[in-house]
Parts: sequence; structure tokens; C-alpha cells
Amino acid sequence: MKNIMTKPLAISLAIILCLTLTSTALAAAFLYKTTLPAKANLVKGSPGLELYSDSDGTTELTSFDFGHMAIGGADSKTIYVKNIGDETQRISAYSDDLPREIGYFRGYSYTDLEPSELIALELSLTIEDDAPKGLIGFTVTVEGSPPKPAPAPPTPAP
Repeated sequence: MKNIMTKPLAISLAIILCLTLTSTALAAAFLYKTTLPAKANLVKGSPGLELYSDSDGTTELTSFDFGHMAIGGADSKTIYVKNIGDETQRISAYSDDLPREIGYFRGYSYTDLEPSELIALELSLTIEDDAPKGLIGFTVTVEGSPPKPAPAPPTPAP
């Protein structure tokens, strides 16, 4: 009697295991065909800037991972920029090496950053609908420049 009960249970478990493995493999294949892994290296384009992964400014950052991105999709990540210099800097971020057929990057802020101030900077990546398959690796430069002076007030009419 004991053998009669364990045989159907073993067959049921084997079928469940087989279906689970098959569905996992199909999901992985679909994910591979519809997503691309994307990673960016960060470069400080100016002295006096530090880049962090946290809003407390304790964990320095040299790269960040967008993870697997959907083809035709977009995602954004936030990094934190701190001005460790003595002068106010206008912050910008850009990428020169992301091929256009893959997608486009946005990260500029043109925010004036005072000495010892820390700000959040959102970096966005959009993948083209027909992007070629493979790892997306690119460089993001975050730099500071002196802010533009305020325009001179208009001269009063005589």
C-alpha cells in the first residue's frame, strides 16, 4: 500500500519540477532577447568633485549599473556629486562614447554647486528599439566649470 501512494506523488513532483525548469528557461530566453545589460564608468572631468552612490556622501562611486534594460526602454539612476573645492562649480554630465544606434544618455544638470555642497544628479539612458544585442558599456564624464556671470543690468535710457 505504501508503494502505491509514493509512486504517484513522485511522478507529480517530477512533472512539477520539469514544468518549473521549462518555464524558467523560457523566461530567461525571453529576457535575453528583449533586454541588454548596461553599465557606465564614471569619470571626474574636473578636480574638486567627488562622486557618491549615497546621499550622505560616504560611498565613492567609479561606475554604476543600469542592469538589464528593455530594448526600446529607458531607465535612470541617481548619483551624488560633492564640490570639495573652494569655488562654485556649474555641474554637467555627458557621454561621448555611447553609439547612437544603441541609444542616448542624458545627465546634464547645469546646477551651480557651492563649496562642500552635495547634490543629486539624475542620469538617464534610453535604448533604441533596434539596438544591437550585447553588453552596453560607456563612459559618463561629470565635470564642473565656473558659473557664468550674471548679465549686466540694462543701461538706463538718456
